[in-house]
Amino acid sequence: MDKKKLPGIKEVGGAGAGSGKKAEEALKDSEARYGFVMGQLPGTMWTVDRSLVFTLSQGAGLKALGLQPDQVVGMSLFEFFGTNDPHHTAIASHIKALGGQEVTYEYEHQGAFFQTHLTPLYGAGEQPVGAAGIAFDITERKQAEKALWDSEEKYRILVENANDIVYSLTFDGVFTYVSPTWTRILGHDISEVENRPFQIFMHPEDLPGAIEFLERTITTGEKQAGIEYRVLHKDGNWRWHTSNASPIHDADGKVVAFMGIARDITEHKQAEDAVRETERRFKSIVEHINDVFFMLDSNREMLYISPQAEQVLGYTAEEVRNNWRNYMTDNPLNLAGYEKTTRAFTTGEKQEPYLQEFMHRNGTKRLVEINESPLKNAKGEVSGIVGAIRDVTESKRAQEELQKAISQAREGEQTLHALMGHVPVGITIADAPDVRIRMVSRYGIELTGRSREVLKGISVNKHSQQWDIYCTDGLTPAKNEDLPLTRATQKGELVTDEEWVLGNASGERISILCNAGPIRDDAGNITGGIIAWRDITERKKADEAILRSKLLLQSVIDSTPDWMYVKDFQHRFLLVNRSFAEAQNTNPPDIIGKADTDFFSEELCLGNPDKGIAGFHTDDLQAFQGHIVHNPRNLITWADGSLHIYDTYKIPLTDQSGKIYGAMVYSRDVTERQKAEDDREAAIRSLQKTLGSMIGTISKIVEMRDPFTAGHQKRVSQLAGAIARGMNLSEEQIENLVMAAKIHDIGKMYVPSDILSKPGRLSEMEFSLIKTHVQGSFDILQDIEFTQPVAMMALQHHERLDGSGYPNGLKGPEILIEAKILAVADVVEAMSSYRPYRPALGMEKAREEITRNKGILYDPDAVDICLKLLEEGGFTFVHE
Repeated sequence: MDKKKLPGIKEVGGAGAGSGKKAEEALKDSEARYGFVMGQLPGTMWTVDRSLVFTLSQGAGLKALGLQPDQVVGMSLFEFFGTNDPHHTAIASHIKALGGQEVTYEYEHQGAFFQTHLTPLYGAGEQPVGAAGIAFDITERKQAEKALWDSEEKYRILVENANDIVYSLTFDGVFTYVSPTWTRILGHDISEVENRPFQIFMHPEDLPGAIEFLERTITTGEKQAGIEYRVLHKDGNWRWHTSNASPIHDADGKVVAFMGIARDITEHKQAEDAVRETERRFKSIVEHINDVFFMLDSNREMLYISPQAEQVLGYTAEEVRNNWRNYMTDNPLNLAGYEKTTRAFTTGEKQEPYLQEFMHRNGTKRLVEINESPLKNAKGEVSGIVGAIRDVTESKRAQEELQKAISQAREGEQTLHALMGHVPVGITIADAPDVRIRMVSRYGIELTGRSREVLKGISVNKHSQQWDIYCTDGLTPAKNEDLPLTRATQKGELVTDEEWVLGNASGERISILCNAGPIRDDAGNITGGIIAWRDITERKKADEAILRSKLLLQSVIDSTPDWMYVKDFQHRFLLVNRSFAEAQNTNPPDIIGKADTDFFSEELCLGNPDKGIAGFHTDDLQAFQGHIVHNPRNLITWADGSLHIYDTYKIPLTDQSGKIYGAMVYSRDVTERQKAEDDREAAIRSLQKTLGSMIGTISKIVEMRDPFTAGHQKRVSQLAGAIARGMNLSEEQIENLVMAAKIHDIGKMYVPSDILSKPGRLSEMEFSLIKTHVQGSFDILQDIEFTQPVAMMALQHHERLDGSGYPNGLKGPEILIEAKILAVADVVEAMSSYRPYRPALGMEKAREEITRNKGILYDPDAVDICLKLLEEGGFTFVHE
C-alpha cells in the first residue's frame, strides 16, 4: 500500500529555508488545485490531525449539511458529531486510521446516511500524522435497500406460512428452494431436498408425466397446472400431490428455471377411492340380487332399470327402459297397477304391492309383483317413482297348486303329503282352535332344520316360545296371538307378504316372507289355517348392504370440505353434499330436485358473451356429451354475495347400458390460493422490475459522469455474454455476468470527473485514483443480494493471471471465471473505442493484445472464444 500524503498535513524537515519556501508555494499550489478537484466531488473529503481536528474539508457533501469548509476546519470530530451523538463507530474508525489502518464504515448523521473511507496520512518519519477521509451520501441507497428488504420479507412470510409447498427448480430439475411446508408434509429436512434432483423424490410410474410436464412448460413458456403425482415421504410411504409450474425467463425470454406450488391431495385421493369402492359395491349388490330395480320420472318415463330385467322378461335393460309399455299384456291387473301408480303420484304415499303381467321375449306371460315408493323433491312434490320388480310367476303358480292341493287334501291326506313334498315353498297346515300343526312341507322341514316328527302335533298357540319359531325382530319372541298362522286359524285373517324372522334348529335367524289364511269347511266355518313362506334372507342382506353403501357414500361425500353434487340434463340437483348446501345457507334436502338457477344468477348459469362469461351450462353440456371437463377458474357467487374462485371438474355419469344420465361435479375453493399466487407473481415481477431499473439507473449514472466512455459498459456486457455462452457457462452465470458487466465501472462515480475526462496522460496519483474504482464498485454492489457474486466480478475485472493486476494482485485460480471473461471483454472494447487521452486503437490492436498475452494476463479459453467470435463475424458491438 502506498503511503499517502495529502494537502493540509505538513511534512517535518527540509533542505533549507529557500527550499522550504518553494515547498510551501508548491504545497499551496497543490492545495488549490486539489481543493478545486475535491470541490467537484459528489461526496465530502477531509483530513484530520492526530487530535482528531479537521485540517481540510471540501466537497459537495458539505452543502447538503448546510456547512462551509471554513466552518469545519479547526473543529474536532467530537464537536462535529456532538458530544451526545452516538457516533462512537466513526470516532473509533478515525482512531484506527491514526494507527495506520484503512477503514470503511457507514453512519447516520442529521437524518442522512453516509459511507466513509479513511486512509492514514504519514509524515517524514513514516509515522501516521493524521487521516484522510472521503464520504458519500448513501441515503437513497439505504432507503432502496430497506424497501427491497421489506418486499422480500413479505414474500418470505407468505411462502413460509402457506399450506402448500412452494418450490423452485433449475433448468435441469434440481431443487434450488423448497418452503418449510415440505418438512411439515413430507418429513424431509430442507437440507435433504435443496440442491438435489426432483426425480429422487418422485414415484417411478409418475416420472415420465412429470418430465413431459416440465418440457411442455419449456416449449410453451407458459404456466402449467393440474399434474398429479406421488412423492416419497420420509417414512417410506407415498403421498399424492397436485402441482403447477411457472417458467422463469432470462433477459432474452428463454426459460432458465421453474417455480411452482404443490398441494398434498392424499386425503382427497383416498376419499375418491372410497367413493369409487362404495359405488362399485353398490353397483355389485344391485346387479347381483334377483329383484329388478327401476326409476320413473314425473312423466312415467323409465330413467333406469337394473340388468336383472333381462332375466325376468328376456329383453335387455335398454329395451325395457325404452319400450316397457309395449311388453305389457291386456290383463286387467295392469290397469289396476296403473291406478296405484297414479295414486302414488297424487297422494305422495307408498302404495300396497300390486301385480302386473308382461310378455316374455319367448312368448310366455310372466306375472311380476311391483313394490313402489314415491320420490319427493325439496318442496315435498312427487318427482318420480322408485320401485322393485319381483317375478312371482312360479310363486303364484305354486300358490295355485297349493289351492289345488288343499282341495285334494279333503279327498286324502296321503295325496296332500305327496303334493307338499314337491312344492318349493314352506307350507304349514294347522288345525283349529289351538293351532296344532298337522302337516309341514318338505321345504319347511328343511328350512327349520327340524324333523316332521318334532313339528307335527305342536300347538303353535301354546308352545311358540318353547321352540322359538317366530320372532318379531330376530331377538324377541312374538306374542302367540300376533303370529300369522294364529291370526289366520283363530281370527280368520288373510295375511299377505308379512316379513318375519324364523329361528331354525341351529340357532340361525332366517328372514321369511309369509302369506297365511284360514281353512273353511263347506259351511264357512274355520277348521284350520295354512301358512306359506319363502326364504328372503339373502335379499334382506342385500337390502341392508345397499343401505349401508348409501349411508357410506353420503358420509364420504359429506366429509370433504369441497363441493360435490350431481346434476341431470335439466341442470337439477340429484345429489349434493353438506359443504355445497352450507355455502348456499341451506340443507341438502332443500336443494335436491331444484335447478342451479334457483341458487345462482342466470348470468353465471347461462353465460354472458359481452362479459366473457361462458356459464355453468356450457361445461354441463360438454359433460353430458361424455367429456370430462376441467375449469380451474370457475367464478361462483355465494349466498352471502361474496365471489369465489373454484377449481371444478365435471364428470359424465352413465347407467348400466352406458347411457349418460347426468354429471357429477367436484369443486374446490381456490380463492385464497389464487390470490396468493397473484400476489406472489406480482411481487416477483415488481422485484425483477426494480432490480432491472436499479441496474439501468446505476449504469446511466456512471455514463453521466464519464460521457467519453458512454456505452462502454453496455458493449462490454454484449461481448462478455457472448464469450460466456461460447464457454458453455450456465444460464444463471451468464445472466449475472451480463448484469455485472453493465455496472462494472460504477465505482468511477468516486473518481473526480476531470480525471476521467482528462485528455493527456494521467499522473501516478491520478491513475491511483482511477484504480480505486474497482473497490468502489465492490463497495456499492456487495450489499445487493444477487444470486451470483456480481460484486466480486466487478472487483476482480482488472486482475490478471500472472498477478500483475489490481487491486489485490490475484493470480490464476484465485480469480473468478466470470471476472476473467469480463477482463477480456473490457480490454477489447476499451482498445477498440475512443478515449479522451487517445484515439481508438482499433479492433486489430485489441486482437493482438489478447493474443500476445493469452495465458499470461488473460484466460486462454476466454481469449480463444473471443477471437473466434471476432474473426468469424459472429459478433459485433451494438452502438446506440
